[in-house]
Amino acid sequence: MLMVRGLDEHQSRWTPPLVAGVTFTGFTPAVGGRLVEPLREWVKPALTMEFLGDSITEGVVVNEGRAGVVKGIPFTWPWLADARQSYAAQTAMALGAEWRQVGFGATGLLLVGSGGAPGALEAFGSFYAGCPRDNWRPDVAIVNQGTNEGSIPQDEYQRLYGRYLAMIRAAYPKAKIVALRPFCGAQEAAIPAAVDARRAAGDAQVFYVDTAGWYAGPLHPDIAGSAALAGKLADALRTQVLDPEARKHPGRGR
Repeated sequence: MLMVRGLDEHQSRWTPPLVAGVTFTGFTPAVGGRLVEPLREWVKPALTMEFLGDSITEGVVVNEGRAGVVKGIPFTWPWLADARQSYAAQTAMALGAEWRQVGFGATGLLLVGSGGAPGALEAFGSFYAGCPRDNWRPDVAIVNQGTNEGSIPQDEYQRLYGRYLAMIRAAYPKAKIVALRPFCGAQEAAIPAAVDARRAAGDAQVFYVDTAGWYAGPLHPDIAGSAALAGKLADALRTQVLDPEARKHPGRGR
């Protein structure tokens, strides 16, 4: 597994030349080193997932409470972030899934965020400006948007969220799409309404997971908060989305 644990979200991350970005081009064995073949025993995970969100999905400041306290964690933006400790990564690992984690700090569906990252409606089709996404097709796409756009009127946000769901469906025709109530409760009426409209139009593989009561801490969960959220989300996905018997009785997962 190769994972970027944290970058400075305020540095250029969308328009090249990128600063807060990493491109993996390969590796070179050390002098005298050799390649072994452990992948003969590797089994591809049965479940693939993609998390689409903002700084909370990115794992920004998940380490804030540990900076300056735990040796080796200074109070700098790259160290405050930790993608592998976020709710997204922990949920995927709890489900034994292969996953991608897409989060841009301070963004929304329309809102341009940190490092020049555009809103999700514009960003979805690219890794960064000029670099279109590949042919990855997850089994489950989880949307955690709304936190940074709580001031948008409900009707307008419902329309925007419906556009986003349609965009995801066009890209991932066979995926289950899961819309989360943001942990802070922003747009908690508009999001299930958009899901209901999508289902009424015939898309039975779109689900709403109500996270009310899951979390009462600061806007950005720390490691413990992220772990607790991951446990609840993994359970909700198992019972409301992934379990065959649950899918025979479609609903919004309240």
